[in-house]
Amino acid sequence: MGLLPNGVFGDMGSDDNTEMSTHATALASAGTRPLTFVDVNLAFNGSVMANNSYTSRTTEGVVSSGTADLVSFVRLYLSNPDLVERFQNDWPLNSAINAEYFWDASKGDECYHTFKPYQPTSGKPKHVRTVKSPAATTRSTSQRPSVSAAIENYNFFTPLQLADGLVLKKRIVYGPTRARSDPVSHVPLERNIQYYEQRASAGLIITEGTAVSEQGFGWYGAPAVYTDEQEAG
Repeated sequence: MGLLPNGVFGDMGSDDNTEMSTHATALASAGTRPLTFVDVNLAFNGSVMANNSYTSRTTEGVVSSGTADLVSFVRLYLSNPDLVERFQNDWPLNSAINAEYFWDASKGDECYHTFKPYQPTSGKPKHVRTVKSPAATTRSTSQRPSVSAAIENYNFFTPLQLADGLVLKKRIVYGPTRARSDPVSHVPLERNIQYYEQRASAGLIITEGTAVSEQGFGWYGAPAVYTDEQEAG
């Protein structure tokens, strides 16, 4: 558990910060158990999204068990823009990278064109191989369900209906990060378009925070929607 009793960023902080933080500290000291998704599901009548260092296997675990309805990925999606396809085919993943490469304006286009879709080195299906029987005869295992086929049947590749009739085609979410816009006009650039097109296979994309006034910026290079040019962009 993390406490920020003196935090003032954004809308953090209130008149009862001292009392609230002291009470929370006392509860933690008393051995109160951590909040779980089970607690959330019991208290919340809606779709629950999990996030924090998930893999394809752990994602399937929480979705198939009903613990969560969908799972979001952020840092892993930065270095793997084709994350859904990599999960579907059990392809290797690039290591997660520091998010600053995508929002630090001084880096220009660096990293926006670095991570390409995975290209298998062979045309042969990755999980179909030839084995020898005890009689030393050769037979194909292509009729067995491959690992990829099993993964495609994962529950997190099934649709999910949200409120107002919105249906997600899959339960993998690309969480909000920071894609640099023009630092002067705050209009999205071509790289912003490419950035989201590369990750369009997600069931849902949550875009970054967008300023609604000159006083509403959270970081340098953020997009905005308070001028006609910005809205058109």
